[in-house]
Amino acid sequence: QHELFSQIKSDINEPMLKHGIIKDKFTELLTNSLRGLKLEAAGYDVNMIEFTSLEHTAKNVMIKAVLPTKENPSAKEKASQEYEALKNFYNVNPTIDA
Repeated sequence: QHELFSQIKSDINEPMLKHGIIKDKFTELLTNSLRGLKLEAAGYDVNMIEFTSLEHTAKNVMIKAVLPTKENPSAKEKASQEYEALKNFYNVNPTIDA
């Protein structure tokens, strides 16, 4: 998420993004959303859960991706389009595109 912190730009969200702590939380949400969409575009069924563990930071998001036995090309295409739209809206270029 720190990668996107310096990249994210959005005129409509500027009132929110001007505050570092809010921007940090927002980029965490954006990062996890992009990760999930990238996995869906690759054909995975994705679930996200929040867990708390004393061994980890206070809150973490776990992304569970399972490759289904039957491929769904329309779901993959939709996720790919949503991924590109979200990335373009916030003017970010995540490393997962490399």
